[in-house]
Amino acid sequence: LLTAGTALGLAAESFGVPSVAVAAPSGKIAYMYFSSRLAYCRTVSQAVKDYGDALGVATSGHDAEFNSNKEFDQFQQLQVAGGLGGVILNPPDASNIKRIAEICGANTIWLANVWATQPWYTPFDAGDYFAYYSCPDDFNAAKDITTMMLTELKKKGKTGKIIALDGIPGFVIDVVRQQGRMAAIKNFPEFTFADALPGNFNMEDGHKAAQALMTRHPDAVGIYAANDEEAQGAIAVLKSLGLQPGVDVIIASAGDGNPEAA
Repeated sequence: LLTAGTALGLAAESFGVPSVAVAAPSGKIAYMYFSSRLAYCRTVSQAVKDYGDALGVATSGHDAEFNSNKEFDQFQQLQVAGGLGGVILNPPDASNIKRIAEICGANTIWLANVWATQPWYTPFDAGDYFAYYSCPDDFNAAKDITTMMLTELKKKGKTGKIIALDGIPGFVIDVVRQQGRMAAIKNFPEFTFADALPGNFNMEDGHKAAQALMTRHPDAVGIYAANDEEAQGAIAVLKSLGLQPGVDVIIASAGDGNPEAA
């Protein structure tokens, strides 16, 4: 497995938590994430709790189960209940970003938005209580890791089909990663991009997508995965087919640094 990810830093500074703690030391910090099916979300949830415990700040975790409407309802309930000092928002998509940012701004609640956002929506648009966390170089990371995979395949004398496990459909970071992947493939005429299915950034859906893709394209020589959890699912599928990951089929993962996928 080739991976562009590095181990997830658990420091809550990455998500703007220090601003919450300083500005509203008695206010609760809520971490709202898109699914507990992702090791990434579970890890960050624990990090937020540990950081809050260390500072004496109450925290809570809220699983949207890939449903933005549910996440917005959860946020409204927290806001109406009172005592909310800050929100770390890790949404399944960007449909509620502006509404949540407006409510937070009007009620002096600090909001740190993670990953998903609307095009050209910046902290300058959202106001003084908004911060945005993202990786600034997802395009090049995906391009570089795909290039490494294709280069390694060429060294092995392999040519042919590349298949892909995408993330959540429409997820802005995943769209950028897809563009980087395709930019790399264009530079290798020996390979063709055959097919892709969403793996929704988790191992279970990644496994299902990889299984379907390998059924359609049993002659695929390379698999691009949007993150390490999807790559884990692909590894399991290859093994179930009697194929050796890294030898018969090479997998390139675009991120998250999940050590279980190494």
